Amino acid sequence: MPKVQVDILPTVSKSIDWPSVLSENRTIIVAVSGGPDSVTLADVLQRLGTLLDFEMVLAHFNHGIRGEDSDRDEEFVRSFSVDLGVRLEIGHGNVPGLAASSGNSLEMAARKLRYEFLVGIADKNNTGLIATGHTANDRIENLLMRLLRGSGGQGLGSLQPVRVLASVTLIRPLLKIFRHEILSYLDWRKLEYRTDSTNFEESTDRGKIRNVILPGLLKSLEHVGWGNPIEALSRSASLLADDEAMVRELVAEYFTVINFPESGDIQLPMTGLSEAASPILGRLILRSILEKYPDIRLEQEHVEKIIGMLKGELKTSIDIPGGLRAEPGIDYVTIGKPREIEIPTGVTIRISDLPKSFDFAKYSIGIEIEDRVNSVKNENLRTLDASQQSHGGVQITIPAKAVELIIRSVKPGDRMSPLGMGGHTKKIHDIFVDRKIPWVDRPSEPLVEIVLESGKKIISALPGLGLISEEYKIEPDSAQRILIYLNICRGKIAGTTS
Repeated sequence: MPKVQVDILPTVSKSIDWPSVLSENRTIIVAVSGGPDSVTLADVLQRLGTLLDFEMVLAHFNHGIRGEDSDRDEEFVRSFSVDLGVRLEIGHGNVPGLAASSGNSLEMAARKLRYEFLVGIADKNNTGLIATGHTANDRIENLLMRLLRGSGGQGLGSLQPVRVLASVTLIRPLLKIFRHEILSYLDWRKLEYRTDSTNFEESTDRGKIRNVILPGLLKSLEHVGWGNPIEALSRSASLLADDEAMVRELVAEYFTVINFPESGDIQLPMTGLSEAASPILGRLILRSILEKYPDIRLEQEHVEKIIGMLKGELKTSIDIPGGLRAEPGIDYVTIGKPREIEIPTGVTIRISDLPKSFDFAKYSIGIEIEDRVNSVKNENLRTLDASQQSHGGVQITIPAKAVELIIRSVKPGDRMSPLGMGGHTKKIHDIFVDRKIPWVDRPSEPLVEIVLESGKKIISALPGLGLISEEYKIEPDSAQRILIYLNICRGKIAGTTS
C-alpha cells in the first residue's frame, strides 16, 4: 500500500459541498461511538468548523450490547468530549431486547435505535444535519455485502456522501478516507480510541465480509498481480453512489404524486405512473413504504408485482411483509394494513315464503315472484321508488324443483357461468377483478344460490353487478321468474313485505 498524506483535512474539506450543506444549518450532530473512525470524524470536523464557521454537538448511543465494555465506551466518549471542548449528548437503549421482540438482528435493532436517537438529538438542537464516520472501507464492505445479496443499484450505491432523509440530512465526510489513513491520522494527532471487539467477529454478514471475504479477495488479487484492487472497489462504489443519487432525483419528482391519506394507506396513482420505467417505479415503491413504514423491507418479487399492478398487468392483491397488503383499484394501487371486514350474515328464504325484503350489508334487497303475464317491474329495475336510489337488480327463472334461496357473501373458490359465456364457468374473484371491485367491498356484494329438492346448490346471480347464470336466464316460455332488486339505501323497498 503506497504511503499517503497523514492529514486528511484537505480531503474532507473537498468531500462534500459544504456551502450547500451548511446553508440552512450551522450545527452538526456528530455520531461518536469511541472507535477510530468516529474519533477521527469529530477531530477533523472540529478543525474544519473553525474554517467554515459551524459548531458540533457530539452524540453517543450506549446500545448495551457489550455490557461493561459499552459503559466504558461511554466513559471514554465523555472524557473525549471534554478534551475536545464540545458538548455531548448521551442516549441509552436495549438493543438485545428490541432484537428479541422484533425478530430482527442485533445490527438492525442497533441501527434503528441509534438512528432514532440521533434524529431526536438533531431535533432537540434545532438542526437537520447528522454526520457519521463511514469510511471508504465501509463503502467497499457495503458494496460486497449488497452484491452478494443480489442488490441492484439502490443497494450498491446506498452509501452516499450526502443523503437527504425525511427530517434530516446525513453526511459522511470520511467516505473517501481509507482505514489505514484513519489510523495514520490518529497516530499523527496522538488521539486515543476504543476498539469494539465485535468488529472482529464473523457471525454477522458484515463481519464475514470484513474479516474473511474481503481480506481473502485482496490476497488473491495481490497473488495474481492485480493492481490497487481496494482503490478500484472504492471507485466503483463511488460511481454507483453518484448514479444512484441521480436516480433518486428522478424518483423525487414522481414522489410528489403519491398520496398518504389519514387512513394510513399509501396510494400510488396508476395514471402518470404506469408509463414510468420499472427501475424508477421500484425505487418509488420502496421510498413510499419507507416513508410510512420505515422498518419494513420488501423482497424484489413484491416490488415487481406492485409494478405489475401499476402497469395493469396484475389485477389481484398480494400480501407483503409487515402485515401489509397491496391492492390494485380503479385509479390507485393501495398499500396498507388490511382492514377488519365484517362478513354479512347469510339469509335463507323458502320460495314459498316470497315476497321478502331485508338488509344485506350496504343494500336493501327485495325478492318477489312474477309470472310472465303479470310482470310489473321488469321493464325498468332501476325505477323502484322516487324517494330512493336503486342500485339495480336481476331476474332469473325459477327451476321447477327449487325450494330455497340463499343470499350470502362470496367465498373463496366460488364460480358461476355468467350469461353470454356459453356455459363456461368463471371464478367470481376474477369477475370482481374485471369489474375493479375493491377487495374491501367484495364481502358486501350479495351472491344468490338456488337450493334444489336434492340439496344441490347452484350459484344463480350476482345482483349487485347485474349478472345472472346462463342456466337461469329468462326464456320466452318461462312460466315464473324471480325478481331480485337492490337499493343502496337502507330500509324496506316500496312494494315488498317482510
